[in-house]
Amino acid sequence: MNIKLFTSLDGRIPLTRFWIGLLTIWGLSLAFLFSIVLISFKTNTGMIDFETSRIVLTALSVVAIYPILAIFVKRLHDRNKPAIIWLPIFWGPGIVGQIAQFLGFNLSAVTLSRTQMVPNLPGIIYSVIAFVIGLWMIVELGFLKGTTGPNRFGPDPYQQ
Repeated sequence: MNIKLFTSLDGRIPLTRFWIGLLTIWGLSLAFLFSIVLISFKTNTGMIDFETSRIVLTALSVVAIYPILAIFVKRLHDRNKPAIIWLPIFWGPGIVGQIAQFLGFNLSAVTLSRTQMVPNLPGIIYSVIAFVIGLWMIVELGFLKGTTGPNRFGPDPYQQ
């Protein structure tokens, strides 16, 4: 596997390299998280506190964002779509949803046996919309064939 898959925003990649790259990032992320959990058990705490877990997950997200971006951009290029237009469409709902959740806009406090935060109606509607856009992105990038022959982003990766 070529490191440019994760570092370059230029060119095109076929479906197989898209899935290999994405699964590699997911696998490394899971291995990292698993090692953090093991370390927490070895320190006899038995768990990671909330603040530490937020810091670890934020750091993992920051580290993984560029390689994922590189893979998505090259796959959009293979579909002959400009990333500057399509990435906000595909990633925008997830980013806005995370910000809304962080600020508590899409959650309401409900008291049953104890007070819990549950999604409110706008949060549910927004989640459904984000889910549909996410499915569209998966189909578009992960299953549909790229442009046959060269396009404005480079040569056909199947012909190289």
